[in-house]
Amino acid sequence: MGLLTQFSWWYLPGCLLLGAVFAWLQYRGKKTSDFSKPKVLVLAALRGIAVALVALLLLNPYLRTDKKITEKPILLLAFDNSASLVQADSNQLATRMQAVQTELTDKLGEAVEVRAFGFGSDLRDSLTFDFQEKATDYSRLFETLLQRFSGKRLAGLLLATDGIQNRGYDPLSLIEKLGTPVYTWPLGDTTQQRDLRIREVRTNQRVFINNDFSVQVDLEVNKLSGREAVVQLLSVSPQGTEVLSTQRVVINRDRFYTTLSMEAPAGKQAGLRQYSLRATIPDEAGNAAANNRRDFYVEVIDLRTRVLMVAHGPHPDLAVIRQALDNNPQYEVELHFAYQPVQFNGKFDLAILHQLPSAAPYSAAWLTQINKLELPKWFIIGSQSQLPALQQVQKTVQIVQKAGSANKVLASLQSDFSLFQTDLNWKQALANLPPLDVPFGDYQLQPQASALFKQRIGQVTTNMPLLAYNPAGPVREAVLTAEGLWRWRLAAAEQRNDVDVSGELIRKTLQFLAVVDTKEPFVVQSNKKLYQEQDDIYFEGMLFNESREAVNDPEVRLQITNDQNQRFSYVMGRTGNNYFLNAGALPPGNYRWEARVQLAGKSFSQRGAFAVASLDLEQSNRVANHQLLARWSAISSGNMLVGNNPAELLLPLLESSKATTPTTYYESRLEELISLEWLLAFIALLLSIEWVLRRYWGLR
Repeated sequence: MGLLTQFSWWYLPGCLLLGAVFAWLQYRGKKTSDFSKPKVLVLAALRGIAVALVALLLLNPYLRTDKKITEKPILLLAFDNSASLVQADSNQLATRMQAVQTELTDKLGEAVEVRAFGFGSDLRDSLTFDFQEKATDYSRLFETLLQRFSGKRLAGLLLATDGIQNRGYDPLSLIEKLGTPVYTWPLGDTTQQRDLRIREVRTNQRVFINNDFSVQVDLEVNKLSGREAVVQLLSVSPQGTEVLSTQRVVINRDRFYTTLSMEAPAGKQAGLRQYSLRATIPDEAGNAAANNRRDFYVEVIDLRTRVLMVAHGPHPDLAVIRQALDNNPQYEVELHFAYQPVQFNGKFDLAILHQLPSAAPYSAAWLTQINKLELPKWFIIGSQSQLPALQQVQKTVQIVQKAGSANKVLASLQSDFSLFQTDLNWKQALANLPPLDVPFGDYQLQPQASALFKQRIGQVTTNMPLLAYNPAGPVREAVLTAEGLWRWRLAAAEQRNDVDVSGELIRKTLQFLAVVDTKEPFVVQSNKKLYQEQDDIYFEGMLFNESREAVNDPEVRLQITNDQNQRFSYVMGRTGNNYFLNAGALPPGNYRWEARVQLAGKSFSQRGAFAVASLDLEQSNRVANHQLLARWSAISSGNMLVGNNPAELLLPLLESSKATTPTTYYESRLEELISLEWLLAFIALLLSIEWVLRRYWGLR
């Protein structure tokens, strides 16, 4: 313990002198026949000590205290609780694990802190030893241990496991960072059994409607040489199963491994769809084993943008537009001409109007119908366009037609355009493209619109827009004031230019037009469409009043229904202005959900669906990997402890390495004297005693 200050200690006599001066000034000449000298000295001492202490506090002194700390090392115990350890004597194994924990705690408890955990897909503080974990993730185990015990003195880690990893990555780097010996207790059976198993399935989690997608299947076979395996891909639905594809594989060696590629149809309806892979060997026992089958889900999405293209008549620009979109499954284009009566099928997301309005017989009828559908529109102006009529049907470019032939204009890319990102190579590519044909006239950009290209005549860039976009208004608009995109396409092909400006321009324009700004008053969504078993299922929601302000006063009720029509009801919690729900983990299967709320006398609802996939990773491989455990022990200066009682082997190793010796150190603590409440109270007490004695002795 000590007293420190940032000022010289030569100030201390000054503090004492200041206290003495204050006392002398206060009590000089106070001695009378009724007020004796001892009384004066007592009062002066109280005043002088109080003032000296206050002066001392002005020096901002610190009180340093040294505390001796003895830190016991920590021995970590991590017990594998995954399903791959399920065996005939599982209860006996659980008893052995508990006995190891108890023995180490009892024998090391005085000198070492023993911390025990269970693990599988994650680290668990509870030790259940029921071997129900559906996956083993060693990387997650060591990540969590690093987060919890980084900087702590560790005596070592006893890792009781079978070495079968089916999730995460190789934790070698994490073991080195942990910086403590890893003592592995190898469990499980390393004997290769006569077995056929589907090791892994790889496919896209999201596929487009009406498309086929590829499924990669890793097949592993042991001790079945000379036999033939049959692998089937099935579609699973409430109506039953349907075989989609079958492949036969001849097994030509004892340890056989191959990868198969199979095709599956996504189907004609959007949503989650379940598939199953089954591998069998005719007339072989064990075909019903869990590792012979693997179920998986894909989300079938319908993100197609249906484009209605109406043109005055045939034109090479139309072919360029179709070519840019036909190779992209996201777009579905339907072409009509304005000399034909209005007739089309289905719904559309946007319209391309090439040289419309025009003098074609049904031009006005097509425009009227498209306006009724409130479709975003891309107007492409050409020699057949009626510019006065066009001025009335769009709010992007103001056009004043003038007599004269078409202008040949080049495109000048505008650096201040911000409605979407453009390729950095466009500027250089545009310099090598031929001019487009713009009908002669005066073109001015409307205030709410933005120009991507402006017209450049020769070396002069005018203020007239060549391609402009308008995000405001009831629907989005784009206007290309020229025709001749086909020339850009031909020039790019001739120059073998890697930058296809015309194709990228067409796709980016349609992406801009297809953006939908939702104004739903009630929105609820789950964070995923497909969950794995043991995953928690989350929902988030927002509710808006008529002023589009987010509110969460009303209660939102959410109901989840499974395949057997069992219903699970929840009330969503509130966080900020939003709603939130953690529905926890649910058993594998398909689920539907519906959320309901009432606001200002109106009812709103949202519906959706999700699936929970069965996690059979532990069933797919039961062969222990003790070589992996030996490698981890070797790189961490640990040992593999083979036997039924690793505690007997571990205790001598810990003692010989002096890992159980406690660490002693001193911790210094600095505390401002002015922050000590008892000192301030002492000064106040001195002044209070002085005041009471003055009154008691009759000194005013």
